[in-house]
Amino acid sequence: MEHEPLKKKTLIRSILKKDPDKSVVDELGNLLTGYPDLKVPLKDLASATARIKVELRRSFGKELVKFYRRFLERCLKGQILGPDDWKALQQLKILFGFNNAQVEKIHNQTIMRHYSKTVEQVLSDKKMTPKERALLKTIQQNLKLMPEVAERIYRDKAAEILQQTLVTALADERISPEEERELDQLAHHLGVRIEIDEKTKSILDRYRLYWLIENGEIPAIETAASLARGEKCYFTADSNWCELHTITKSARYGRLRDASEDGDEVQRQVFNELDIKDSGRIYLTNKRILFSGVKRQRSIPVSRIRDFVPLENGVQIHRKSGVHPFFQFELGIDVFGLILARILRDLH
Repeated sequence: MEHEPLKKKTLIRSILKKDPDKSVVDELGNLLTGYPDLKVPLKDLASATARIKVELRRSFGKELVKFYRRFLERCLKGQILGPDDWKALQQLKILFGFNNAQVEKIHNQTIMRHYSKTVEQVLSDKKMTPKERALLKTIQQNLKLMPEVAERIYRDKAAEILQQTLVTALADERISPEEERELDQLAHHLGVRIEIDEKTKSILDRYRLYWLIENGEIPAIETAASLARGEKCYFTADSNWCELHTITKSARYGRLRDASEDGDEVQRQVFNELDIKDSGRIYLTNKRILFSGVKRQRSIPVSRIRDFVPLENGVQIHRKSGVHPFFQFELGIDVFGLILARILRDLH
């Protein structure tokens, strides 16, 4: 069967008074004229009986919906659905035999997606001027989008931008007062709040402390330990004073073929072993590491510390001379390490 795309396009234009998507017009026209059992010319479709339209929707439902949606999207390019647009859409509805529920579903999906993209473009610079806010309201009204739906779309997009900004700020595991102010200003400017659960709050508190330790005044804490004049305590925890010992163990693995009759092969292996010398409490101050144990009290001036190594279960201290103790404790190893690094840095 010979198709006449020019006539089909002219018909659609004459019905809709619009220029819809050419590829969809051709596709739709070819489908309709190529369906031998329908036997309804495209020009007679507007006056076809209900039975014919039911059969049409059954055979080409997806194509009709696609055509209607693309035509609606073409109308939306101007951000406004004018009287001619609504008239053309109504004619398409009748032409294809759509009911109100079908049209409402297509409109809701297409218009909401279009409005969401518009909001995203407006907020791309993380700003919302009164002029832009008025523009969004005008578009919402022109598109006949329910105010509560438009507000939900806006808040979702604004919250997404705010969340992305927060994630970016926390990428270095630090958050400065300036970054917090910028987040608060952005939230206020966009008219949304940062939703923070307990886990996120805990992370924020920790990263806030990290920044303060490295860049601000290290927070001092009250302690019952006896401190010298001008000495401030920054950290304390239950701890063990341990020392690393090297031990050699021998093991017999059976007699070798060329060994003597009464001799087995003896191998010696070297192990490093932690020896707990005392249990008590560790204090880190601006002048020293103080350990108050059950057996005795020990002190390491920070000026005598050459280096340190944080591990999963504590911190190894390398002194400039003498024993290199390992302080074994569970919580706050990261904070201890940051504070000690800051103190050592400020010494030089």
